[in-house]
Amino acid sequence: MTKYFHYREIDFGLSTSDEDTDLDQRKSEHGLGPFEFWDGNDLLPIFKRGMKRGIESKESFNILNTKSEYDNDIARTVPCGVQDDVLFLVDLEVIGHWKNLLADDNGTWRQTGKRVNYVNLLGDTHTLSTKQEVTSGFKLIRYPYVSSSSDDFHRVIILLENISSRNIQRLCIVQYYFDGTVHPIRIKPHGNSKSSKPFMKTMESTKNVIKEKAKLNTPKTVYHDVIKDLGGIESITSCGQKARDVQQIKNFRRENKLDDVVEVLNMSKESDSYIKKISLSPEFSVVLTTEQQLLDIERFCTNPEGFCILGVDTTFNIGDYYVTLTTYRNLHLLTHSNVHPVMIGPSLIHHRKLYESFVQLPSTMLELKPTLKNVMCIGSDGEKNLYSSFQNTFSGSKHLLCDIHMRDNIKRKLRELSVEQEASSIILRDIFGTNYGSTKARGLVDCEDRINFQEELDEVINKWSSINSPSSSKIQEFIVYFKEKKAHMIRNCMTAEIRTQCGLGMPPEPFTQNPNECMNRVIKMKQPGEKTKLSPAAFIQKLQGVVQRQEDDAVLAVLGQGDLKLADDYKHLAVSESKYYRMSMNQKSAVRKRFLSAKVCSKIQVSSQGSDNIREHNLSVLPQNSGIASVPFEILKGMFAKAAGLVASKVDIVKAPGQTSNTYFVTNASSSEPHSVKVGQRPFDLACDRSCFRWCSFKICQHVLAVAEIRSQLNQFCEYFRKSSTEPSLSSMTAFGAPSDRGKKASKATQRRKGPQRETVISYADDETQMNFSRDVQFSDLTSISSTSLPLPSSLAVSPLPSLASSGTVAHPTTSVNQISTISSPDRPNPLPGSYHISLLQLCDRRVTRCYGCKGYLKFNGTIPEPPNDLVIVTKCNREYNKDGVPHTTTAPCNVYFHMNIQCVKKQNEYFIPAFIFIPQCVKEKLSECHKSVLKSIGLKV
Repeated sequence: MTKYFHYREIDFGLSTSDEDTDLDQRKSEHGLGPFEFWDGNDLLPIFKRGMKRGIESKESFNILNTKSEYDNDIARTVPCGVQDDVLFLVDLEVIGHWKNLLADDNGTWRQTGKRVNYVNLLGDTHTLSTKQEVTSGFKLIRYPYVSSSSDDFHRVIILLENISSRNIQRLCIVQYYFDGTVHPIRIKPHGNSKSSKPFMKTMESTKNVIKEKAKLNTPKTVYHDVIKDLGGIESITSCGQKARDVQQIKNFRRENKLDDVVEVLNMSKESDSYIKKISLSPEFSVVLTTEQQLLDIERFCTNPEGFCILGVDTTFNIGDYYVTLTTYRNLHLLTHSNVHPVMIGPSLIHHRKLYESFVQLPSTMLELKPTLKNVMCIGSDGEKNLYSSFQNTFSGSKHLLCDIHMRDNIKRKLRELSVEQEASSIILRDIFGTNYGSTKARGLVDCEDRINFQEELDEVINKWSSINSPSSSKIQEFIVYFKEKKAHMIRNCMTAEIRTQCGLGMPPEPFTQNPNECMNRVIKMKQPGEKTKLSPAAFIQKLQGVVQRQEDDAVLAVLGQGDLKLADDYKHLAVSESKYYRMSMNQKSAVRKRFLSAKVCSKIQVSSQGSDNIREHNLSVLPQNSGIASVPFEILKGMFAKAAGLVASKVDIVKAPGQTSNTYFVTNASSSEPHSVKVGQRPFDLACDRSCFRWCSFKICQHVLAVAEIRSQLNQFCEYFRKSSTEPSLSSMTAFGAPSDRGKKASKATQRRKGPQRETVISYADDETQMNFSRDVQFSDLTSISSTSLPLPSSLAVSPLPSLASSGTVAHPTTSVNQISTISSPDRPNPLPGSYHISLLQLCDRRVTRCYGCKGYLKFNGTIPEPPNDLVIVTKCNREYNKDGVPHTTTAPCNVYFHMNIQCVKKQNEYFIPAFIFIPQCVKEKLSECHKSVLKSIGLKV
């Protein structure tokens, strides 16, 4: 840190008159006047007096280049208030920055130029030149000034700089002179000043100290600290040693941007700080929240009886950082449109969009308020790192995706693939449905459960595959993209089943991020004079102001004022405005606290007949505190009530005999045969039998709740159930009690008579007519062949290689019906592990449908494409596959298949060499000319 310039006393050793006489004689020998100090200040000896023009450059260099000849003539302080014809030789090591010389208590000066002379040293002699002739030596720099208060008063500052090191030498010259007679000068105010107060410049060292102190302190504090550090007002000998006034310090704060991190750290030290956590590594991030925001989220987002969605979204273009906001709705209030108002929740400032960045926000929320682990539902725009961080922290929560963002993403993909508008409209309608007046046509997002979704998905994909459009190949690309990237997200986060569980009604409304987008606009609104980009500290102050205004608006609703009003269930909290203003401060605080801490009212009506019993026998966990959102609350509350009755009876739950038994028998209200509840490997892992309707539907029932309660494991069971992401199955509900062999034929005689399944092989006659025929091929016994017509457009054929039909090659297969009838199982490809064979799809297992490299389709709906696209590359390896989302690998090598495309193979084996591909003789015999052309194009001999 730059320090101030402090005066210090120097012992010159001039205690005797003899030494004074010797010094005067020595100065006289050099043409200098008698030894004297300016204004009696022994730190400021006058080097020369009486000069009526600026000192010559050669003479100034001789003085500055001296070693120790003039040591006692050197000034150790800044000349101040000098109005005479005098010259000083000043020690810069003592006074600090040379610009301190500009603050000489003589007001403002006008610089009239800058002259540079280069000193070229030649042995003991030197020459001065205005041009640099050598790379070593010195540079003599002259700064001439004219006083703004008197045009005949001049100042000259001369510095000596080493050319090689660019360092200014220790000594410098400061000269003052008048054109005529010396006279006193009346210092004028600054040219921009509106007052008549004389202007006094502040020293450069003092400016630097002020700037450093202003980063962490208020302007008034800085002003007094500077004076205190100098030893008090009595110790100040120059106006330039302190700030002119507090306004000067305020100007420095505006002109010099403070360090963002230091500024935020300083703010965090305030009592009841809005800043709850600051991280500096691996990135700068700040978590912002109030205690009231955390309490509101606990009240409005964790109670199954009545909850809102905790929205989360990242916004941009506020500063050189991201801001992630959470939002919720205040269920105690209504707007004039009778909807619950959106409120800003805890927020995060961060520099990157990584999982490690986003997780700072939910983890800090949970740390400050552990009850937030029961957050019921989270809504996002689908940014993976963002929603993953919240779901992993609030592990029992549901996740909703924004309908608008998903629609926009799919539209964007269709445009990228250049899918025609008509086909795009069909695809969007099939996914999101469409409204016809008051009636809505269902889409994938309206499916009731996972099974229904899969059935609908298969149906719409078949529909899209059959769209007759010039962009059919692009539609196939979209199908692959949709199945891999979007289908599972819609199934898990957008279906009617999920939206109903998250409180969006039945039939449910679509979920959107409009509340978050609204709050993003609020915090981005610019005030008059506000900068385009805000520093983190400035934004924190702005956001805190918005949050405080929202809280004040909520309290005003209690008084019947403002833009909000109390919901019907909370009007008992209202206080008249006139009564409120007559209350004491403590009474007003009590009104505010009562409203801001009021719980959500129960929406469940309990019959008077059973209310006393339920109130008397409660489980250790109440249904509203269980955090379970996958079961409708009325059903869940009934389960808890029945479980409480079973526990209270003390005779309805019996453990099976045996010390190691892990089975409990629970009274069955509808049958004399009890239900059996088994305990798994973990003590809270409980399962009821298949005869329990509630268990089959929701994987939770009153029987397991009762057993968990008597084992003192109810809280752990609820936590385990929330994290298991169990979804109610409508199919299981409707199928409960139905015969297990429903839909099956009692005898398999017809199936035996018809023989095993057959596979359809499609080929095309020519490109003009696109005539197609089908052959039922039975690989085990090809003795009967039937021909049928199947209208399938040629656009559905897989095209891993460019089509050869346009180049004149015959597009129809040369393999005749008789040739196909000779295909038998020995012709199926059987390469050794690591070797690669060429084969035809007709010769492969009928279950082969996908390329092991690009994961694209080899066949569509069991249909083999036209030649040469029925060529495949086959090898044998331990195949990787996913089962229930878990990666597995086959224990023994098995065949895998690739498009006739080298890049597909290289996705699995980057060292693959096409020249080593083997073509079995049985395959060569069945190759057509178009097949051979493709194989020759990659260097294979046929």
